[in-house]
Amino acid sequence: LPSSYLRHGQLSTTLLGSFVCGLALTNQHTILILVFTSVLFVFHKDRSALLRPKRMMVLFVLFAMGMTPYCYLLLAGSEPPMGSWGMFQDVRGVVRHLLREEYGTFQLYTSGRAETPHNTTTFEMLEKRWKRNFSDFWNTLMHETEGTGAVLFVLGLIFLMRERDQNKFARGMYLIVYLGLYMLLFSSLANLPDSNFYDDILRRFWIQPKQVVFIVIAHAISTSVQRTTSSHICRVFRPIICGVIVVVQLMKNFPRRNMYNNWVV
Repeated sequence: LPSSYLRHGQLSTTLLGSFVCGLALTNQHTILILVFTSVLFVFHKDRSALLRPKRMMVLFVLFAMGMTPYCYLLLAGSEPPMGSWGMFQDVRGVVRHLLREEYGTFQLYTSGRAETPHNTTTFEMLEKRWKRNFSDFWNTLMHETEGTGAVLFVLGLIFLMRERDQNKFARGMYLIVYLGLYMLLFSSLANLPDSNFYDDILRRFWIQPKQVVFIVIAHAISTSVQRTTSSHICRVFRPIICGVIVVVQLMKNFPRRNMYNNWVV
């Protein structure tokens, strides 16, 4: 939606986007980073048209409507089923759930084994988190792309930075800023202890930044094919390359990610 607005600038896109942002926030706290980046770029493009009291009110109402799934918790909380998470008999229970207080607001871990020694400074703690999380993300990316991900990602960044079309350039910057903010903020807040179990939990949160990385990689492949072949050959080879990449990914990652027979999950 932000990409569509950056391209066309239609008001209907901002209205739908405002609702979707609210709806997305009912699923995952990390969506806040995407929402912030989207709002930043949309208002930068057309702040004069959007910063009007009536329009701002409409956007806020649509955003609030997107978060209405939380209202269901009050209804369901009157007779909570066994094993349900949280107590929703009152508004305080909904707020506790909204802020994820049981697990820690804007962090992943709240109790048990200490993440770092008690005499560790804040900077040392953040440095440790950055090194661990960036390293894990990088190693996972390289493993999943057979070592080609870094080269293709850098190539995609170069193509985006040299893009002459202003709309395409803005969409590229949107992806890069979002990726940078996500990695910086999430890596600062991801305070899980070191262990194989917690490493698997951590990797669940790499889905969003990986989407950006693979979009940039796809741009690198598409642009490379387009610049080195004729338009007719390009139309033939691009879907073939995409198909090969998808098949390779499935063959490599599906067997170890397949939970079909995992009755615990």
